[in-house]
Amino acid sequence: MTSKSQGVKFETYAAQRIRGAILDGLRQTDHVSRTLRKKEKMIREAWETLEQSLLRKPTATLDVHKSRVSQLHSQALKRIRAAAEKQGLHF
Repeated sequence: MTSKSQGVKFETYAAQRIRGAILDGLRQTDHVSRTLRKKEKMIREAWETLEQSLLRKPTATLDVHKSRVSQLHSQALKRIRAAAEKQGLHF
């Protein structure tokens, strides 16, 4: 079935709408903002990069200082970890 006026298959349209509705529902149940999730991802990726360069798990203060990660990022990581632990998540 296609829409003659727009040349788009109904199945394609419906799949996009269903996917969007599912994502909206998931976002509504999430207790953490999208901005915080984005920051958490950025910090986690930086932490993993640091871990790979050191060939071990970094210690919070010395290695963060050595890699010149700002104090603000270090504090944000602590807040994110605390929030994640409340949610039962660990990284």
